[in-house]
Amino acid sequence: MKTFKSFITEEVFNWYIIQGNTQKGKVAHVGTERQLKLKIRKPTFPDGHVLLKSRKDLKVGDKWKGSYGISEELNWKGEEMPEATKDIKKYTVADFKKFGRKGRGFTTTAFVKFLYMDDSDAGREAGSIKGTDNRIQKQQQPTALYMTVNGPEPGGFLYPAGSYYVGHGRVNAVGEVVMAWTGTARLVTYNKKDAIAYIKKFGNVSLQKKQIQKGDKGWDAWPTTYDLTGDFEGQGSGSKITKINSLDQIKY
Repeated sequence: MKTFKSFITEEVFNWYIIQGNTQKGKVAHVGTERQLKLKIRKPTFPDGHVLLKSRKDLKVGDKWKGSYGISEELNWKGEEMPEATKDIKKYTVADFKKFGRKGRGFTTTAFVKFLYMDDSDAGREAGSIKGTDNRIQKQQQPTALYMTVNGPEPGGFLYPAGSYYVGHGRVNAVGEVVMAWTGTARLVTYNKKDAIAYIKKFGNVSLQKKQIQKGDKGWDAWPTTYDLTGDFEGQGSGSKITKINSLDQIKY
């Protein structure tokens, strides 16, 4: 889940798969960054396409000019990828704060629990390892998936001031903590102990894998956010929120 800080520090782009090259072609696919990266990196996807982002608002079939954007498909150019400085399956709260990619909202991490190494397409894609030119490289490695508690939140955007939320984080192969892309927060509460108790009760690998695999089919497939604060409104209309008074009311 993105925080208010990430929304104000990250420039917004539109994402396209272009049939042609970075300088000339036509728009073949339009979608989100994640959707198009997963699509173009499938072994069955045809050659002759590039993934690009732009401030331009284009539709399928529109012509593409090199001045419209930049490519996201440069690699390490034969250089050796750096290794993480410690076992990515053994990260602590301090590691999440230290190695969190800038603007990704891990400065408020208060609790972490390692779940499993994610070798799925979505798990690899979420690692978003950058090459020496600071661009996302085409081939990604498995990521270490964690359940996390973040808080107390400052308020002012998504989560009520003073609240804690249960979500996920990932550590990629080079040791960076990055966004998990596992849907909305699972629980929002004013009590840190409740958040940790949630993870201890529902943080088993089989349940988490099931929820994440289901959610990969589409945004509407992610589980609801259980709210113990009574003040959480999510991202507005369409947000799936279930108000509860205790953890005993949670059902999966």
